[in-house]
Amino acid sequence: LPPDAKIHDKIDMTPELPPYYSYSIDSNDDNTKMVFTAALSDINRLYFKDLNSSEARVIYQSKLNLSEPIMNPKGNRICVVEDNNKLLSFEVGANTKVVKVISGQVNQISPLVFLPYKNQEQILLISNHGEYYRPIIWNNNTNKLEAIDLKLKNDLFVLGKDTRSEKLVLGGVAGAKHQLIIYWLATGKWEKVGPTDGSFDLFWGTTLFDNQDNLITKWQSFNSPPKIIKLLKPKYKKTAVIPFGRTGKIKNKPGYKLRNVSFKSSDGEKVQMWIAKPSTKKPTPFIIYIHGGPNSIVSDGY
Repeated sequence: LPPDAKIHDKIDMTPELPPYYSYSIDSNDDNTKMVFTAALSDINRLYFKDLNSSEARVIYQSKLNLSEPIMNPKGNRICVVEDNNKLLSFEVGANTKVVKVISGQVNQISPLVFLPYKNQEQILLISNHGEYYRPIIWNNNTNKLEAIDLKLKNDLFVLGKDTRSEKLVLGGVAGAKHQLIIYWLATGKWEKVGPTDGSFDLFWGTTLFDNQDNLITKWQSFNSPPKIIKLLKPKYKKTAVIPFGRTGKIKNKPGYKLRNVSFKSSDGEKVQMWIAKPSTKKPTPFIIYIHGGPNSIVSDGY
């Protein structure tokens, strides 16, 4: 923001553009440049804007959907997804054009961040690589993909990284259980950390490292409302609560015990469920609730 800007001031960054109905935005490290996608009717455009200059300029357009643009720290490289399964890379200059394309090897791509890895600037993304969602590193120089595969039979998402880009925080989902994992990029070593009896927000940017290298994330469980917790280094096993909103345990504990049960469906797929059995010995109705995901059953949302 300009030095004289006040909190809650609204600044139109692109006054010359028509009223698009969809935006997705990213910027470089010092926020002097930004990239964004914009949709209008059947045209999708990728814009680049130097905030020290006047107008935003179109560097790519398509009739297919453009989404999730990211920009490297220097602001001279851009990556965007076209039609959910094609990754386009650009080098920003006077005549910006597509320089690299990854297509057909992965589906449902979500690029996250440019990452210094193996002495090169590469792109960290999430994709359903095979049967499960996996973190993948795209070497923008060789155009090769390298999956971060921990040989776990469950989805893995990237939630954050440290400031030195030495380690990632991964979130695993198996059945209705969430698990945090720290992954060291240089060695490929990994370790499960944090509580396992609740849920985390499994999205990029929801978990971070503080100045002392402790891990900060949001967590909740059946018996605990959402809270911001700090997992203390070096082993990230001890937990401290950061005061935020409601804290502590739920005063009125549910009058039931929970059991984790799995069974096979008619087509052989494994179905996981929680059984909440009332403490009473009286006959009670049996209710099946299809809730839409692991975190839905332990969250306080409806």
